[in-house]
Amino acid sequence: MISFKYKFIFIHIPRTAGTSIENALSLYSEDMVNNLTIRPGKQISSFAKIKNIKLNNYKHTSYDTYKKILGGDINNFFIFSVIRTPYERIPSVYYYSKITQISFARFIGGIENGVRIVPSVGIKLNMIDTFIGGVKDIFLLKFENLKEDWLELLNKLNLPNISLNHVNSGRKIDYNNLYKDARLSEIMKEVFSEELGKYTFEKEIVEEIVEEIVEEPKEEYTYFYIDIIRDITNEIEDKFNINWEF
Repeated sequence: MISFKYKFIFIHIPRTAGTSIENALSLYSEDMVNNLTIRPGKQISSFAKIKNIKLNNYKHTSYDTYKKILGGDINNFFIFSVIRTPYERIPSVYYYSKITQISFARFIGGIENGVRIVPSVGIKLNMIDTFIGGVKDIFLLKFENLKEDWLELLNKLNLPNISLNHVNSGRKIDYNNLYKDARLSEIMKEVFSEELGKYTFEKEIVEEIVEEIVEEPKEEYTYFYIDIIRDITNEIEDKFNINWEF
C-alpha cells in the first residue's frame, strides 16, 4: 500500500494483520481497498508501467519492488510494516492457505545430506526479509503489541485516531500444542535462526512456546522426520515398484 499524498508505504507481510491496516488506512491511500482485496492506484500503476514492472500480488508488494518503481524518490516516503514471530506467523500461513498436500512439518523444510535442514519454497517466500530486506529506515510494528504500536504509527503519520478493526482472521491455533513436538521446534529454530536473531519479537511470546516444549519429557516426543521419511519412501516405491512396510 502506498500514499503519495501522505507519503507513506506499508509493506504487508502475510498473516500480520496487514489487511486490517489496509482497511483502516484506505481513505489515506490512492490504492483501491475493498475489504480483503487491494488494487494499485493509477499513480503507482503508471510508474510501474513505465519501468515495465508488473504488480502481481500487489497486496504483498515488497520494499525492493517499490524501490525499483520509485527509484531514489522512495527516500521521501515513511515506510512501515508489521512483524510477527515465525513461531506463530508460519503456522498461520500454512493453515490459512488450507494446504493439504503436505504436512506442516514438510511445509517448513526438508533434509539435505542427511543433516542440514533446507527451507521449502513456501517458507523462503514467507521470510520477513523477502518483503523488507534491504530497507534502511523502517518503522516496525509488533503484532503482539499492535494496539500500542498502531497509536504510535498514527502519530508519526500525523493522522487522526483511526480504529483498527480485525479483518481477515484465520483459524484459531493452539501453538503450545503444536510445538509439543520438540523436533518441530528445533527445525523452526534452525530455519528461522537468522530472522530470530535479526528482528526483536516480544520475548515472552516466544519463550512461552519454547518453555512449554522444553518441559515435555523426551520419551513423549514425536518424531519430526517421520513425515519426510514417508514422503521419500513413497517416491522410491513409486519409482522402483516396491513396497516397504515400517
